[in-house]
Amino acid sequence: MAGLMQTLLQKHNYGDVMMTEKMFKSKLKKLKKRGERYKKEKEIRDAYAEYIPEKVKRKTSNTLLAIAVIANISYVVAAIWLQLQTGVEISSTLTTCWFTFWGCEIFVLAGIKVSKVLTERNSGPYEIEDTSDI
Repeated sequence: MAGLMQTLLQKHNYGDVMMTEKMFKSKLKKLKKRGERYKKEKEIRDAYAEYIPEKVKRKTSNTLLAIAVIANISYVVAAIWLQLQTGVEISSTLTTCWFTFWGCEIFVLAGIKVSKVLTERNSGPYEIEDTSDI
């Protein structure tokens, strides 16, 4: 009975799980090993950092452009497949709305890109003078 009482008194609260002293010590040992392993990996990464290519972050506009192209191609394939298999043609109004939406999306992305390029060009080392009043 005393051993059981002592075990109950030595429990540690770890999240939602109650663990004994032995479990707690083994958990600490694992965490320590993991920390040492992380330090070694960091040293290796730092030593060979110049040889490891950096992750390239994709721009949102490029992702949206890829989605638009995939969506349009899949719509065309589905429309052709439906017409060949069932003889049913997709509504021309739906087709017009579909391509109008994605066309506007691509047009807006192009406008954003052009405005960024012009802004970067105008904010360069050389100022462009306004000669409209001459």
